[in-house]
Amino acid sequence: MTIEEIARIIKANPTNNFIFNNLDTNTKDIVIDLLLEVDPNDFKELNSDGKFEFSSLPIPYEKLETKSDPEHNLTFSHSLIIKMQELLNKINSQNENYEYPALFFRTESYDEKYNNGKSMSNNLHKTNCSYDWLEIKRLLSKVKDGNEKNFTIALFHTHPNLFGEKYGTLFEKYEKQFTKLGIKPNGLNISLSDIYANMYLDNMLKENHLPQIAESIILMHDGRVISFVTNNGINITENNTLENIAKQTEQRKLSKDTTNITSITK
Repeated sequence: MTIEEIARIIKANPTNNFIFNNLDTNTKDIVIDLLLEVDPNDFKELNSDGKFEFSSLPIPYEKLETKSDPEHNLTFSHSLIIKMQELLNKINSQNENYEYPALFFRTESYDEKYNNGKSMSNNLHKTNCSYDWLEIKRLLSKVKDGNEKNFTIALFHTHPNLFGEKYGTLFEKYEKQFTKLGIKPNGLNISLSDIYANMYLDNMLKENHLPQIAESIILMHDGRVISFVTNNGINITENNTLENIAKQTEQRKLSKDTTNITSITK
């Protein structure tokens, strides 16, 4: 694909234009490098018979900027950890390996950043997912009318193990070219559609005059948990294993219990 064709894809519709213009320079360069490797006829924006869209592009999270900030530390309630462990088993089972979307949030004062979760769809797919934006809108309206101080929100979904099954993804067609650019096999990257979903939630927060920053959390089938924000370019806020996060959760719980016992016995 030529630079001129890349420009045509980006300008093909308002969504593509919005996504690209809200990427940081580093991520824009990643996108351009990937598009230079592919056949323009594969993209619907340039060919009505094309199979892929701009938002189909996988993005290697290890090449994205990292945002190290205590306020972005990813912590979960014990119940959410248990749920994610259950989902990790599911996405590594051939009968249940789907993308499971959910909303993680906190509306009251808790030690953990996220303490509540809500499933977002029963219409499950292997290589994509959708969120119930109407339900999210209701939550934001409720928070806006109440106490927004302790509110946090994140889009969550899983990337399942496809067990070698072919779904006609961009990685499958351009494995050699994409691998040299840092793209991993199916389910082990983020995508432009993941990034756009978070940008969309960021806009919903702004429209409701809420100061919070939207976050996206992805549980990959290799057990890695990746989170990112999109409010100022694309920044990774967590790159850890679920096993490590679960251990940290248990340690915090034990520390808190010990503190409470000491306080009672004084």
